[in-house]
Amino acid sequence: LARSQSGSGDLLGALATIDRILMTEPTAGQALLLRASLLCRIDDKAGGAAQFARLRKRDFARNDWAQASQACAKPKSTPTRRNSRWPPPGL
Repeated sequence: LARSQSGSGDLLGALATIDRILMTEPTAGQALLLRASLLCRIDDKAGGAAQFARLRKRDFARNDWAQASQACAKPKSTPTRRNSRWPPPGL
């Protein structure tokens, strides 16, 4: 259900579903991995990164780990002008 909710864009609903699963099975690896990914997707990058750090010691399939951790990947930085000022003078 959580994957279905996540796929349809209901990230908070998916997170609530995962949290309910984890109440009864706190060591469910796939649920923990999905939770970490969902935290990143709702823009709680720090929470997601902390979850991933705790999960690193577990044995997950490489593809599962890569897919889940992709949501927390840092975006490539965009070049900026070093000497630019915002707001520009006169605004």
